[in-house]
Amino acid sequence: TKGFEDYQEVFKDAHIPLNNKLKSDLKEINAILLLQSLTELIVNEIVPELHSEKAFLFASVARSYIYQYDDQTLYDILKDHDESRLDDDQIMQDVHEFIAENQDVSAYEFFINMINYFGIVERLYLVGDVEDNISKIESLGAILSSQEKMGDTLTDFVKFLNDITDYSLGLGSDTTVKTSNAVDMMTIHASKGLEGKIVYLPVSYNQISQGNNADKADYIFDEKYGIILPYYNYDEN
Repeated sequence: TKGFEDYQEVFKDAHIPLNNKLKSDLKEINAILLLQSLTELIVNEIVPELHSEKAFLFASVARSYIYQYDDQTLYDILKDHDESRLDDDQIMQDVHEFIAENQDVSAYEFFINMINYFGIVERLYLVGDVEDNISKIESLGAILSSQEKMGDTLTDFVKFLNDITDYSLGLGSDTTVKTSNAVDMMTIHASKGLEGKIVYLPVSYNQISQGNNADKADYIFDEKYGIILPYYNYDEN
């Protein structure tokens, strides 16, 4: 689906409404990668029994678009494996301050407050694909809300986030607002079973789409002559 960005730009420039029905891998979404590391880093400070790799999670958050630490800065912090140096850093100070301010909130409120406190959505302009990132965040929020109703905790949510990487889980990244007076853009697999008055295949002229001679129809339709069937001269065979 990465080849569709150019088409999205064309529709945007032409001011044509577009319903994006493409799907992307959660593991490729910047905000999700950040949320995965940040959530686990925070929960690990609350529940040390989680036994997460604090330095690894710290480095992931530090390299993210919300902090943007360079290699030298990270090296200076992480060298000698001195955890006290981690705790003195601004990131961990932010983490501890956030924990102190959100001790008595629900898991879902914790998630939403974390997004706002750390500017996860506010700074998405730094990485692009804002709509796709927001759509994924909303999907995760809906999952957390459902899990919370079933009695799951933030620790369970951390395990779910880890499963995204371990088991390649994915979520749809459909646009959150649909309009009937718009073009639906989707993969050919997503279009299975659907009908449309006009269907445009922008990359249909390729070897896969054309198939072989066995796939071609036995007739053609012409506006002037109607249905035209092939002619076989059996006397020549």
